[in-house]
Amino acid sequence: MKIDTKIPLLATGEPFSCGISPSVPYIRRCLGPRADLLLGHLAERNGRLYDQHYLSPVPTLRSVKFTYEGQTVPPMVLVKPGEVARFLSFYEVNIHLWESERYRDRYSDSLSGFMALAQSPQRRNLKYLENYLLVLKPNGKMIMIADDHTHAAYGFGLARRMQVLRDDAELFHVDEHKDNFTDRGVEKLFAENPSLYTLSQYCKTRLEIDSYLAYACRAGYFKPSNINYILTENLGRTEAPPYQPAGNTLKEGKMLLLEQVPEKMRKVIARGGSAILNLDFDILAYRHEPIFPEKKKAELAGVGEEWVMGHLMETAKIADFIFIATSPDYFNVSKATVVRLIKAIVDAA
Repeated sequence: MKIDTKIPLLATGEPFSCGISPSVPYIRRCLGPRADLLLGHLAERNGRLYDQHYLSPVPTLRSVKFTYEGQTVPPMVLVKPGEVARFLSFYEVNIHLWESERYRDRYSDSLSGFMALAQSPQRRNLKYLENYLLVLKPNGKMIMIADDHTHAAYGFGLARRMQVLRDDAELFHVDEHKDNFTDRGVEKLFAENPSLYTLSQYCKTRLEIDSYLAYACRAGYFKPSNINYILTENLGRTEAPPYQPAGNTLKEGKMLLLEQVPEKMRKVIARGGSAILNLDFDILAYRHEPIFPEKKKAELAGVGEEWVMGHLMETAKIADFIFIATSPDYFNVSKATVVRLIKAIVDAA
């Protein structure tokens, strides 16, 4: 096979082969002059391109919150939109109910329920991704898909490298939770636009699913005042409540209703800023997760999935970069549901 020596080299110094997928011509058509920014940190394996910082599976450290025995940080593969369903494959991690944050939250107000949970022999299977995905669309838009928001900071760093996340960026955080804690040791981590390698190591070993936003602000990706929180509990409201920080959380931010996001994103982009969509599918847990708190579920009974997804798809069309978390412990649903929802966002973007 003839090798085109003009194709960018891997980290090892070896050129990409001509038979890789997605092909280098496809990447160049999608990204134009920005293509080399992506190609420069990809690696080839078995005819596929992977992010070289997420190349080999890494066992998670039990010292990091919300990780379980048997869970790994998998490789991140570059895919075309039509390959998303093919590469969205899962393995299961079996945990005691006591280990599940979702179950502990359910019984946090009942001492007897909490003790029964601690003594229960029941277990729960969580579905984790065998590959993280980096989806490259023909329009140049990129979507990163991972298990949870632990790795969102890497997505933000990648968007910065790709010249998508600019200085005046706003984050639109669509989630069941704010994820805005500052007391998880993030002040000890190196800040100010770290290298992608450093960032990948932090995401794999140090950051938590509720502290990565504080680190993203420390790293210079966002100002705390430029984080917009769109939460499950507000889906049925007609007016967004004020942002009210608690102790050990980011002191600034804005609360938005889901239907307000598209107009706000357009304003951000019109002034030359970046609009980044940070989506956790636990936003829809009240429709699918059997153990979602009944009181909260009743409050959202009139808010249908079709309505939520319609707004999310409109938002995806506008956003400059998208991160999607499948959130296994908080959105423990069938593979078919996860694939269906992700494909809808990817196709709309």
